[in-house]
Amino acid sequence: MNTIYCHGTVITLNPSQPRAQAVAVEEGVIRAVGTNDEILALQTPDTRIVDLHGAFLYPGFTDNHMHTLITAQLRDRLDLSPIRSYASLMDLLTAEAQRIRTSGSNEWVLGVKYNQYDWADRKTVPTRQELDAVTGDVPCYLLRACEHVALYNTRALEMLGLMSEKPGTELCMGFLPDGSPDGQLFEGDCGLAEALIPQPGPEEIRRWIAAETKIYASMGLTAIHSDDLVVENMEPLQVMDLFREAADADEIAIRIYEQCRIEDASAIRAFTEAAPRGTSFGLFRTNSIKLILDGSLGAHSAYMLDGYRNDPDAQNIALFTDEQVNAMVQAANAGGYPVVAHAIGDGAVEQILQAYEQHGQPGQRNSINHCQIMRDGQLQRMAAHSILAYTQPVFIGTDAPIIDDCVGETIAASSYNWRRMIDLGIHVSGGSDCPVEVNDPIANIYYAVTRDGGNGTPYRPENGMTMDEALRAVSLEGAYAASREQVNGTVETGKYADFTVLDRDLFAIDPFTIRDSRVMMTVVNDRIVYQREEAWN
Repeated sequence: MNTIYCHGTVITLNPSQPRAQAVAVEEGVIRAVGTNDEILALQTPDTRIVDLHGAFLYPGFTDNHMHTLITAQLRDRLDLSPIRSYASLMDLLTAEAQRIRTSGSNEWVLGVKYNQYDWADRKTVPTRQELDAVTGDVPCYLLRACEHVALYNTRALEMLGLMSEKPGTELCMGFLPDGSPDGQLFEGDCGLAEALIPQPGPEEIRRWIAAETKIYASMGLTAIHSDDLVVENMEPLQVMDLFREAADADEIAIRIYEQCRIEDASAIRAFTEAAPRGTSFGLFRTNSIKLILDGSLGAHSAYMLDGYRNDPDAQNIALFTDEQVNAMVQAANAGGYPVVAHAIGDGAVEQILQAYEQHGQPGQRNSINHCQIMRDGQLQRMAAHSILAYTQPVFIGTDAPIIDDCVGETIAASSYNWRRMIDLGIHVSGGSDCPVEVNDPIANIYYAVTRDGGNGTPYRPENGMTMDEALRAVSLEGAYAASREQVNGTVETGKYADFTVLDRDLFAIDPFTIRDSRVMMTVVNDRIVYQREEAWN
């Protein structure tokens, strides 16, 4: 045996052997699971012994949806997520604009992750004139936490040539009562400023891949499903080449199942021919075709069948026609790829359900990503057609205060309803949509079980998961979503040695203390890719 992990508690998620004390690994594959005595009897003179010192070894944790390269890029911008008031935001923007003026540079005020619902003094976003008052002639571009809407000041809109736009434009913009732009840009248009901001080159992207995957390993992740092929001025296959180079240089720390965002039927056909599903470079593997069908709940741009109860003037955006969605689903499935479709509003859910029902191929593990605002009949159709649910339990912490106001109690009861999904037999995996939320799998487990809607108050707790279900959502179901459940997702003979080691038994603690758990070690393919400095002390 190459390695033996022993003297701990192994939580296998294998019903035939739920718990053990040790695991034996050879050539990156689990060869035996059992007691310390049984497994240590298999050691040879060359066996590496990893003493767990009483820690708890779980199947490797997976995040079912995130954006690795975008996360890396946004780390260099002002993080507005801690802001708790409009006044504090204005103070921060004032200081940043003054810093830029003093430096004499051509920089922009660049901020990310604002959420107006976190502000104590008001819940509405600033107009461009309000941004002008604190940023003046320094261009300002602020991206909301959901990444589906951005705020611009007048100078930024002038540089983009958008100040002359009027209602009725093809751009997704907001307007003031006088018909002038209010500073908001939505969906695919929200990031127009990126064309004027210096973008990363290939070497920087390579560094991001290495750095980010190490960070994720430190959080206990052994695998992620990531949407990364949309990079300014680069084609998807060119971005894939950078992952190949990183893999060849052994710079990727964890498994990456790529959600290939290509939103045109002909382009999908060309991509699937050039890169069949399962195209692999080391730990990188293509997995699905990613589509974004609508906006977000917090931006009031998710596509709703009946609009927003608290905002009759909401954008309520469907990004594609039914015909376009049908063609993209058909092209992806014909090319051997399942589709993972971003659908937050029940209107977008209805659109993709009809596409799957009428144009999807049987056997493809098509899915709905986010699965937020849904009607019970839609959940039943997901089950009937074996459609996977990519959920983000951590969203409950952000969205609970606004769900009922947006859609009313009746629809809210069937929304974010993971209990109903699981009871219907739907495969439910868990993730973060990082950088929308931090890609912390322990936080996802916490919210899946507690449904903490703020200050320890559960939001519709009857719709939550058990601990066993939450762990499966971030392990076995993440593997299932990648069609890799035969080699990942549980600790049992024949599967890869991908482990997350924590300092406590999640089944034995108060669920509201889950977030106190510490990652002690992360193992991918029998390689320790993270170990806590004070581990075992």
